[in-house]
Amino acid sequence: KFKTQDKKFSSGKFLRKNLFLIDSKYIKLLPELNLVLAGSRKVDFGLVDIQGFLDLYEIKKPSTELFNATTDRGNYVWHPNAIKSIVQAEKYLFYAERNAATLKESIKSELNIDLEVIRPRAYVIMGTLAQLDNDNKKKDFRILKNQFKSIDVILYDELLDRLKNQMKRSEI
Repeated sequence: KFKTQDKKFSSGKFLRKNLFLIDSKYIKLLPELNLVLAGSRKVDFGLVDIQGFLDLYEIKKPSTELFNATTDRGNYVWHPNAIKSIVQAEKYLFYAERNAATLKESIKSELNIDLEVIRPRAYVIMGTLAQLDNDNKKKDFRILKNQFKSIDVILYDELLDRLKNQMKRSEI
């Protein structure tokens, strides 16, 4: 289990080191990728998949609240901190697509990595399964996280399970 002391730095360091085990489609990691070359929009990291396409990852704390404490007409709704993280990921996608050609050239010249920036996906890693402490929260989380076309919200527990599954596969 992930401890709730969770410093973003330590979580990010762990994920940077082990993300290739969690999802084997990635071959290159680009830490603190600046999406607005003259500005300062840095996603925690970008990953290049086997086919050379860029995806974006934003890491939040495991303690980031997913839902408001109260329901709205019996429905759980995103907590403002979760919404901020999702909007941040949306902005990263916007800037990545808007600056695709320049971003591609910059990464090629600075890191000697060929990639394509075509409809990237963004992944926001935040929260834990412990926050989904009843069936309604679990159902509402599934509904809410699937509403996005290009963003996936991943729980820390889910990452841990993916890592365990990858390790089991490598033992076969």
